[in-house]
Amino acid sequence: MTATENRPIRLRSRADRLLAPVILTWAAVWGVTQYWDQLEPWRTWAITAVSVLVALTLLSWLGWQSHVYEIDSEHISESSGVLRRRRREVAAAAITAVETSQSLWQRTLGAGDLHLEIGDGESLRLRHVPDPRAVQRLITEIAAESRVRMRHTQLATFETVALASVGAQTNESSLSD
Repeated sequence: MTATENRPIRLRSRADRLLAPVILTWAAVWGVTQYWDQLEPWRTWAITAVSVLVALTLLSWLGWQSHVYEIDSEHISESSGVLRRRRREVAAAAITAVETSQSLWQRTLGAGDLHLEIGDGESLRLRHVPDPRAVQRLITEIAAESRVRMRHTQLATFETVALASVGAQTNESSLSD
């Protein structure tokens, strides 16, 4: 997808953060089912522990599912939250720099973090996005195109105001004659 298309791109961080809860839950379920007969005095506690692990895994999945980055030709936004939604939106024209960083683990998985410098010391961090260099190029291209569009709009507005004031001055001078 190119930066000139109007459809937004939706990104999620990689799902590898769900790996530990899923493995832990699977191991707990497996352990309880394998040793069910030997857990006679502890069955209630075992079922409670497995239920808590399943609930935590589902909450982790919901948190991952609800955290979305959206990139379109005018804005980059981050939405997150299951019960309380939070959305932060940045105008593409305001982005002054895009930096990538990758840990060894992220490089292995083909993911990375993007730091978008907005100006005035503010930034937006997109965490664990897939193919960070491609996303960096896309955001840089979108930001440049958005700044060009904004300059053209400002120039057209200035020309319109200037022409209107010249026209008003011409009308005033013709009325005074």
